[in-house]
Amino acid sequence: MTNYSFNFNIDTTGMVKVSIMRLGLIFNSETIKALGSPKKINIGLDSKNKVLGIKASEGNPDIKDYDFVKKGDEKWIRVNSKQLVQAIEDAIKCKFDNTAKPFTAKFDEELQMLIVELSSKK
Repeated sequence: MTNYSFNFNIDTTGMVKVSIMRLGLIFNSETIKALGSPKKINIGLDSKNKVLGIKASEGNPDIKDYDFVKKGDEKWIRVNSKQLVQAIEDAIKCKFDNTAKPFTAKFDEELQMLIVELSSKK
């Protein structure tokens, strides 16, 4: 008989994560804070490395902006973009539906960017 030692008290609240579903990306309050609560963000996809890079927009007209924080007290934000989700699906060979799939993220101080590893989910 196998001896298991389960920990049922792992708390995932407070984790910086981005969830993806068919209609777009969902950011929790911790992720919003990690980004510095910007009014607009840029979202880049590195298809080869299966990584998203998300940063506060600097207002560059040549880079697509997504509206982000409006009031400043948001608990979560959804960025709607079927095209972005389609590009992510193509990169990681996965199909998203109406159920949000969470991906952990970390803020890279050097790049001043949130890095989301997409290869962790299939």
